[in-house]
Amino acid sequence: MWPFKKLFRKRSIFTPVESKVLMALGENLSPQWREVSHNQLSQVNQVQRHGEGREVCCYAVRNGKVSWDNKSLFEMISREAQIATIRVTHADSGRNWSVAVVIVDGHLFSLEFDKKPDHSLELDELNVTSVEIDASSIQTNDADSESRIPTVQEGLSGWVLEWHQFHRLDGLRSPQSPESITRTLKQLNSAFPPDYLSLIDQTDGCSVGDCAILGVSEVYQVVLPDANYTVLAQRPNVGALGVRVGSSEGALYYLDYEGSSPQQITASFQNAVEQLLAM
Repeated sequence: MWPFKKLFRKRSIFTPVESKVLMALGENLSPQWREVSHNQLSQVNQVQRHGEGREVCCYAVRNGKVSWDNKSLFEMISREAQIATIRVTHADSGRNWSVAVVIVDGHLFSLEFDKKPDHSLELDELNVTSVEIDASSIQTNDADSESRIPTVQEGLSGWVLEWHQFHRLDGLRSPQSPESITRTLKQLNSAFPPDYLSLIDQTDGCSVGDCAILGVSEVYQVVLPDANYTVLAQRPNVGALGVRVGSSEGALYYLDYEGSSPQQITASFQNAVEQLLAM
């Protein structure tokens, strides 16, 4: 068993009530996901609390940026899901809290308390009264299970698979249905590069380094002086890639965050993203 108690004894970033919840989570997950949880929590070095501490968000930050070691991820069916509900009680007063544990993009992201927690309590004053694990949104690695749902990674092929093997694409999400993709693309009234269409058939978006590739559920349109554009990829503080609304060519344009005029890129979507990463 991974030493969850030792992990929390060494760390003061979590309050006692938060630590109690996370220890209970680790002790009740299957061995595979217990290891993932332990590895991720050992990376957390920044916590943000919102709503009087009712929402606790966990981050691994390096050089001022969120930077997880993505070798250890929860394999999720959806991008965001609640995987557990844990109830904690204060032994003396009887006060209690119900806490939802939420995973986002494969990372243990937040604890959501049903009411304001008391962070002044000590660890040994708190009791865990129930732990409900909802494993329905987590992929299983049981190779003998005929009902196992393939992971998004297992469905990759062609250039997308090669790209994943070279870059390790993060935040892979199950693709939208063919009907939904067709309907959304028609509504966007844009033509798209063939390799982008191949990508969204396999995943509804992902990240390459700090560049976000937008799936059909995330793409949006911007209004610029020369034309409107559908944004397909974006890199913070650098720029974005888009296609012109109403165009039948599927040509890509670099959209500069500093306000320069859009520049057409004579490259495939994959190569255009590589250029964006190199800027």
